[in-house]
Amino acid sequence: MSTTTYIAHASVFVQLRGSGNVLPLIQAIGDQYMTEYPDVGLPLQLGGSARGYKSVLDGTTDIGMVSGAMSAAMTRTAHKQGQHVAMTPIARDGLYAIVQPSNAVRGLSLDQLANVFAGRVTDWSELGGAKGAINVYVLPPSNGTYESWVQLVLKDRWPITLKAKIVFGSQIVSRVLADPQAIGFSSAAYADGSGVGVLAIDGIAPDKANFSSQRYPLLRDLTLVTRDKTRAEVAEFVRYCADAGKGQRIIASMGLVPISGGKP
Repeated sequence: MSTTTYIAHASVFVQLRGSGNVLPLIQAIGDQYMTEYPDVGLPLQLGGSARGYKSVLDGTTDIGMVSGAMSAAMTRTAHKQGQHVAMTPIARDGLYAIVQPSNAVRGLSLDQLANVFAGRVTDWSELGGAKGAINVYVLPPSNGTYESWVQLVLKDRWPITLKAKIVFGSQIVSRVLADPQAIGFSSAAYADGSGVGVLAIDGIAPDKANFSSQRYPLLRDLTLVTRDKTRAEVAEFVRYCADAGKGQRIIASMGLVPISGGKP
């Protein structure tokens, strides 16, 4: 059923804004929620994780959908202004190091991966592949996946190389597929089923079992952000998303990894 149809009949609204990685989860949960609570409408807007955080902090949305941590600059600003947010993880997402399928390299250590994205290793022959320059592709810094990648891979040791090519959203997968010397990063949502090559990290494959066990090293939470004091209907929807028998069950039915162990 259409989310728009439900909203047309609602008398109470809970606005959500932010990450495109979180959006499909909220659409699925939201359709079920508005079936059970037809007086509540859930208008959704994209804008990236940074916009999700900012909109909550400035009061222009009720719930931010985020797939990465708040930037250091935004954290400092919020702290200076005495603003606080509540974070509710609702799903676990894996980040992939992606290459063209013809690439002979099938896995890297986390340290090797960091050196590649920092521009300290620049030729595939240094990693056991055929000789040739490594072409690094990244998402824009405003993207929550970029922020997560920097934190999980580079760990604030080095910045991403200035030679990296910036591409937007799912385009990173198509650009890597078209370039035999490419490496990039992507969320599971964009990479799964695309045909792109996905690298094991420290010998651990990026699959659902390793996400659930948290063995895979490049994991992040998909999270809902609210003000620490918010309206009752906002808090109720967040609780629904985190409920093992409700929102978490829907997330599991989508083939994703729920936080609280919901079963499809």
